[in-house]
Amino acid sequence: MSTSKIQNKISSAFGKGNPFVSNAVWVAVIEQSLMDALGVGQNKCSLHERIKSIAWIYNESDDFKMVCDYAILEYSWVRKLAMHLIERSGDSQQILNFISNNNFTRDEIESSDIVDKYTKSLAL
Repeated sequence: MSTSKIQNKISSAFGKGNPFVSNAVWVAVIEQSLMDALGVGQNKCSLHERIKSIAWIYNESDDFKMVCDYAILEYSWVRKLAMHLIERSGDSQQILNFISNNNFTRDEIESSDIVDKYTKSLAL
């Protein structure tokens, strides 16, 4: 699936332009995090940012729930949609498996060492 098709699906799923979504800034935060998690968009992020984005969604952090609340979106619905897309993206799925198979703390995810741990796990 092309990047533009993914971006269009994300935008339509989150109601971009929908008058009922009153806080577009918070919707944009969720969209950007999902695009980072999938490694798509004009401003591709680093591997570390991808890992952090996937972990943020997967771990259902309080920050994730708060951003969804501010966006007036049910966090469980956002997570379900995001996980559906991540699980169907090959390299994002690998990162998700890496995160879910390890019990990383938030500090470990934030640390740049996580990239080394991930790349070493691929070599095994």
